[in-house]
Amino acid sequence: LEVALNDEEPVELGGLFELSESTVDQNTLVTMIKADVWLLPFLNVMAIYGSGTNTINGNLYINEDLIDLLIKLGVDPSEIPDRLPIESELTSSMMGAGATIAGGIGNFNISVNYQFMASTLEEVNTTKIAHIISPNIGYMTPFGMNIMVGAQGQFYDPAAVGFIDLPSGDKLNYNVGFEPTVWNYMIGLYTPLSDHWELAVQGGFGDRRSLTVVFGYRF
Repeated sequence: LEVALNDEEPVELGGLFELSESTVDQNTLVTMIKADVWLLPFLNVMAIYGSGTNTINGNLYINEDLIDLLIKLGVDPSEIPDRLPIESELTSSMMGAGATIAGGIGNFNISVNYQFMASTLEEVNTTKIAHIISPNIGYMTPFGMNIMVGAQGQFYDPAAVGFIDLPSGDKLNYNVGFEPTVWNYMIGLYTPLSDHWELAVQGGFGDRRSLTVVFGYRF
């Protein structure tokens, strides 16, 4: 955890907190538009655009060195908290592209989906690049519903670098490193609603939880 004001040298703040005990939960609601086409019976390509709202809640636990420093500065020990809360709401815009390779034997099918996504958090002036891989195994039921199980991996640089414009006109630069959850399990279903309309629902569970609903139209 590093911060710097304007062009000054960054100051390391990680030593003031128990970062191994500190956690931050992020809840994201994203609305996306996806256009895709099957170029080959086994190859689908797609383009994606969307926007989202990210709500962040967490705590930074203070270590003994910072407590001792605050006491030396005259702060009443009874007024020193054991942790600093982190709460914010950020908006993001994202775009990306991807491809799916799929095949099957009988009623069983397998697919691997890859997406390349760029997401910009507007308030803190940073952009993250992510590679998302989703392998799935499915079973096509006699009534046309495909039931899928699999996993999803999200791979990106765990360092967040950006800046925040302060009311004073100064610029607060930051560099935050964190340990994200990479893989989680997935389960879902796909069903056609008519000759053109289709519905897919997919849930993720494990250390990262998600719910994805896709309502689509095919020409």
